[in-house]
Amino acid sequence: MSRVLVIDPSIAGISGDMLLGGFIGLGFKPEKLIEVANVIEKAVPWVRNFKIRVEEVKKFEFKAWRVDVLVDEERRCRRASDLLNSIEKVSSLIGLSNKASRIALEAVKILVEAEAEVHGEDISDVDLCEISSADTVLDTVGVAYALQELDLLNAKVYGLPIAVGGSRIQFSHGSVSIPTPVVLEIAKKKNLVLVGGPVDEELATPTGVALYAVIVDEVKNLLPMTKIVAVGYGAGSRDLKSVPNILRLIIGEELEIYTEDTIYVLETDIDDVSGEILGFVGEKLVSQGALDIAFIPKIGKKGRPSFILRVLTKLQDLEKLLDIVVKETGTLGVRVMKVHRYIVPNRDIVKTAVDINGEKYEVRVKISRLGDGKIISVKPEFEDLKNISIKTGIPLRNIMKIVMDNISNEQKL
Repeated sequence: MSRVLVIDPSIAGISGDMLLGGFIGLGFKPEKLIEVANVIEKAVPWVRNFKIRVEEVKKFEFKAWRVDVLVDEERRCRRASDLLNSIEKVSSLIGLSNKASRIALEAVKILVEAEAEVHGEDISDVDLCEISSADTVLDTVGVAYALQELDLLNAKVYGLPIAVGGSRIQFSHGSVSIPTPVVLEIAKKKNLVLVGGPVDEELATPTGVALYAVIVDEVKNLLPMTKIVAVGYGAGSRDLKSVPNILRLIIGEELEIYTEDTIYVLETDIDDVSGEILGFVGEKLVSQGALDIAFIPKIGKKGRPSFILRVLTKLQDLEKLLDIVVKETGTLGVRVMKVHRYIVPNRDIVKTAVDINGEKYEVRVKISRLGDGKIISVKPEFEDLKNISIKTGIPLRNIMKIVMDNISNEQKL
């Protein structure tokens, strides 16, 4: 089983300090974060005094860790190069690995690119106001340090949808609705899933969303099949009225026997199309990427015999296959359902050579294995069996037995 990290901002959003608190809840030592603060105070030129306070708090009776920053710094907008140079310097002084340093730098680059896009400016020209504070250095470097110290740099990271809140927020560029333009730009570029609510306040900060975008390998709507090892809660600074202001981090072990997958099911009822056309439609759908198709007999209105056409597809092929179904069958409507499934993760095609009447024939064989290596399916390619049967005159079922005996010996089934 491989190690996984799940970031769950669906409760009350995400921010850099909430991430830091969550990692402390998972075992990241507060002394390490204080070390980062001390280095920032000495190494970042616009910081005069920088202290942090780490404490355990209660949010709606949930025990969580809160990281408060006490900073005296020169308040002004800065260039991206100033912020990136400070990140590099602090990362080096505390001994971050190359991989951890890249996480901190990439998060800041995502922030800078989003700011530049929102304001229609070049990256080198954009003024960074809110995101150029010492807080940003602490959040990005601190989160990278936590991942390194908790041995999570190589873990698979899943992210659940981000609750962004609602209403409006006042900042240096005026009053805007939530989520802020920078958060929207990051979500657009990185294909993140945002959810409004559950309260009318800002829940997702640009720094928190940028760190999420850099750390997360795959966004999930639901918690993946995972054996839970540890849970940490990071607390936000405010007390919300109806929900606990917490971010949940989960360390687990992924159950690799099966692989989770998301597909779409297209269905329509057909009662006035000939069998020849249905056969053509099925072949065309498969040739254009359908994972599987089925014609399910049923009794329709007024006792008419009819079929349900069911098509399984990936998202990228959905529109194309939908178009084929409508145009080729003349149906007036297609049901579309998004479904989760668990599939056998390892599917290999091997070749086996069989000797039949002194002649060698090569047969492709599909072998499917679970994550633990156990073989659950062995299936010779039908077209190869058919061709051998035609050439030799031997019944197809006999060819099948010969090939299965051969592959059983080779694979020690």
